[in-house]
Amino acid sequence: MILIIDKLTIRARLVAGFGVLLAVLLVLTVIAILSLDRVVTRTGKADDANRLVKYVLDIRGEEKNYLLRGSAKEAQNVQKLIMEVENEIEKIRIGFDTAGNHELLDAFVHELGEYTRVFQQYLQLDQDSNSQKLAMEAAARSLEGVLDEFRDLQKQQLGALLARGVQATDIQEELDEADAANRLIKYLLEARTEEKNFQLRGDSKAIEQVTASLTEALGLADELAAGAERETSKQVALSVRADLLDYRRAFEKFVADRVEQSKLQALLVVAARALEEQAQALRADQKGELLADIDGAEMLIELVAAGAVILAALVAWLMVRTVVVPLNEVTFAMQDVAEGEGDLTRRLPAQGDHEIAQLAKAFNAFSEKMRTAIETVAENVEQLSSASEELSATALQSNAASATRPSRWQRP
Repeated sequence: MILIIDKLTIRARLVAGFGVLLAVLLVLTVIAILSLDRVVTRTGKADDANRLVKYVLDIRGEEKNYLLRGSAKEAQNVQKLIMEVENEIEKIRIGFDTAGNHELLDAFVHELGEYTRVFQQYLQLDQDSNSQKLAMEAAARSLEGVLDEFRDLQKQQLGALLARGVQATDIQEELDEADAANRLIKYLLEARTEEKNFQLRGDSKAIEQVTASLTEALGLADELAAGAERETSKQVALSVRADLLDYRRAFEKFVADRVEQSKLQALLVVAARALEEQAQALRADQKGELLADIDGAEMLIELVAAGAVILAALVAWLMVRTVVVPLNEVTFAMQDVAEGEGDLTRRLPAQGDHEIAQLAKAFNAFSEKMRTAIETVAENVEQLSSASEELSATALQSNAASATRPSRWQRP
C-alpha cells in the first residue's frame, strides 16, 4: 500500500486521505441513521403495546362502571373499545416482525376473544335478567291492581249486606274474603321487599323469604278460590293465583340469571386480569427489545467510532510517513548543506514521480554538482599548491647557488 502511495503526487495523496476520511464519516453517518431508525421503529412498536395496555385499562374501567350501575352506555363503551382494540391489532401486527412478537400478540388476541365471549354472555344474561325484572314488576302491578279491585269489591259487598241487614254468617264470609285480600296484599308486599333486598345485596336468605311469602300467597289464593261462593270472588282468586305464578316464575328465572351472572362475573374478572397481564407482557417484551436495540445501537456507534479513530490515525500516519518524513529529510539535508559542513555524498530516496521525489532528485543533482565542483576546486588548489612549492624550492636553490658562487666583480 505504501508503494502505491509513493507513486501518487502530494495533491493526490491529500485528496485520497481526505476522501477516505469523508467516506468513513459517510459510513458512520449511514450506520448511525440505520441504528437510530431501528430504535425509532422499536419505539413505535413499544408505543403500540402501550396503547393496547391503555385500551385494556379503559375497557376494565368501563366494565366496572357497567357492573356497578348496569348502564347500557357503559356496556356500549366496552364493546366499542373492544372493536377499537381489534382494529389496532390489525394495524400493529404488520410491524411485529419476529416470531416472539407474533406469539405474544396471538396470546393477547386469544385472551381478548375469551374476555369478549364472557362479557357477551354476561351482557346477554343481564338483558335477560332485566327482562325478568320487568316481568316481575308487571306481574306485581297486575296483582296489586287485582287485589285492590278485590278489596274494593269486598267493601262494596259488605256495605250492601249491612244496608240490607243480612245475617251475621253472610257478613262473616265477606269479612273473611276481605281479610284474605289484605293478607294477599301483605304477602305480596313482603315478597317485593325481599325481592329488592336480593337485587341490592344478592342475599340468599331473601330468596327463601320471597319463596315463603309467595307460597303462603298461593295457598291462600287456592283456599279463596275453593271456598268462594260467588263467581266473581272465584274469578278474582284465580286471577290472583295466575299473577302469583307469573311473578314466581319471573322471580325464579331472575334468581337463576343472577346466580349465573355472579359466576360469569367471576370469570369476567379472571379474563380481564389475564387480558391485562398479557398486554403488560407484550409491553414488557417491546420495552426489553427497545432497550436491547438502544444498547446495540450505542455499542455499534462506539465500535464504528473507535474504528474511525483508528482509521483516521492510520491515514494520518500514512500521510506523515509519505509526505512529512520525506519533506523533513529534504529539509534537514538542505540545512546541513547550508551550514557549510554538509555531507555532499548523501543521497535522498527519489523513487516515483511525485513532487517530493522530484525535489529529492533535484537535491541529489545539486549535491552531485556541488561535490564535483568542490573536488575540482580542491584538485586545482592542490595543483597550485604543488606548483607553488616547486617554485619556492627552485627559488631557494637559486638563492643558495648564488651565495656560494664568487662574483665576477669580486677581487681575488
